[in-house]
Amino acid sequence: MEAINLLILDECHHAVKKHPYSLVMSEFYHTTPKEKRPSVFGMTASPVNLKGSVSSQVDCAIKIRNLESKLDSIVCTIKDRKELEKHVPMPSEVVVEYDKAASLCYLHEQIKQMEVEVEEAAKSSSRRSKWQFMGARDAGAKEELRQVYGVSERTESDGAANLIQKLRAVNYALGELGQWCAFKVAQSFLAALQNDERANYQLDVKFQESYLSKVVSLLKCQLSEGAVSDKNTDIDDLENGAAQSVSEHEEMEEGELPDSHVVSGGEHVDVIIGAAVADGKVTPKVQALIKILLKYQHTEDFRAIIFVERVVSALVLPKVFAELPSLNFVKCASLIGHNNSQEMRTHQMQDTISKFRDGRVTLLVATSVAEEGLDIRQCNVVIRFDLAKTVLAYIQSRGRARKPGSDYILMVERYWLSQF
Repeated sequence: MEAINLLILDECHHAVKKHPYSLVMSEFYHTTPKEKRPSVFGMTASPVNLKGSVSSQVDCAIKIRNLESKLDSIVCTIKDRKELEKHVPMPSEVVVEYDKAASLCYLHEQIKQMEVEVEEAAKSSSRRSKWQFMGARDAGAKEELRQVYGVSERTESDGAANLIQKLRAVNYALGELGQWCAFKVAQSFLAALQNDERANYQLDVKFQESYLSKVVSLLKCQLSEGAVSDKNTDIDDLENGAAQSVSEHEEMEEGELPDSHVVSGGEHVDVIIGAAVADGKVTPKVQALIKILLKYQHTEDFRAIIFVERVVSALVLPKVFAELPSLNFVKCASLIGHNNSQEMRTHQMQDTISKFRDGRVTLLVATSVAEEGLDIRQCNVVIRFDLAKTVLAYIQSRGRARKPGSDYILMVERYWLSQF
């Protein structure tokens, strides 16, 4: 520390608990004599890390004082935002409403039933010896059995937890994004397993593959542009047909699509993807996102970030955009973090960011990994497909819209907006 004159900490609100910032200050800075310590300059959009428990102004004040103590600094901010707005461009905030998705209950229930079957199969396999069912008498027979029968010592129970996680990801995509998106998620999981060199001899991989094959067959469908009316169907007939269908299915839950998938008009007459919404292949939320993007098709040097909560959404939404000719002006990529089963390596993340910076990629679908530290001055649109869970996430993601005249778009389900 004696050799440092100025210590600069970007996103200094992270200086808590076991974060490297906190450890540097505790183990090196505060153990150095005061006269030999460097000056500290911390920068952050919010001095309070709101991912912790903050319920009042008193809590905020305590956390700010703790941060000041940790960094041996004083928190300073502006009194008049007008001065700031003269020099720092602030995006225009827009709220876009979308309708609640119809529930594909019959598909959800079948996938949930598979989860139950997986759990039962896992319990059954864990109770028996991994080799007893093959007639193995001693450990020396393992390699011979692997070669003869094409199995390893791993059983169904070893792959059950991972498979259940995948089934839940598919079910999430089904509810939030639609059947086609869920189909693509399941298909990508299955392809990854089939490309796994262990698939030929490890039971846990074969076990996952068998169930994911069933899910892919269950959800398989096509996505194409067009409105319901483009299918030579009159809207009035659709409404009458939907009413008749619902009356024939009195036990059907509210919002559930009938087996015929035919529902009333409204947003389904949208010429871009109305028919797909009517069929449940994509949700009204995805439709609203597509409409937002279409408004920028003639925007010069368009550069946008879509923030989503789940990795599965970040991976599948670019596939939706690629299927629609109307969005051929978009060059899309995903940006996700390290701490998940579908992780991106650091060099892959840096390559994606570099392409976004120079325009080879014009649209990023990103998780929270892009909320802070991503400085792309050309970015002129930020869309919160999933709303921020904390004030900090809201502030950080809004700050990604760096170009003057930018838009910050919040997508909100119409029902929830009506509650406030």
